[in-house]
Amino acid sequence: PSADAAIGIAKRAVKNKEYDTAVKYFEEAANMETDPSSKAEDYYMIAVINLDQKNYSKAREYAKKAAATNTLWSAVHPDWPDVCCYS
Repeated sequence: PSADAAIGIAKRAVKNKEYDTAVKYFEEAANMETDPSSKAEDYYMIAVINLDQKNYSKAREYAKKAAATNTLWSAVHPDWPDVCCYS
């Protein structure tokens, strides 16, 4: 699917609490995105899913990917990936 279609599938999976499927499609969308902000949003969603699942190391990994992909996020909140993901 296209990036937009993958995001749609991922969001529906989140709604249905199918988190592994959601992560798969957000990752697929991120790999297809050409806009850094959109790619960062996909990584952010993966971080949020992992945080909700108490998988803190994966949440931190994807939060860092989001921050690295979108330099505006890094500039405004440089410590966000580390702060957000501690139990």
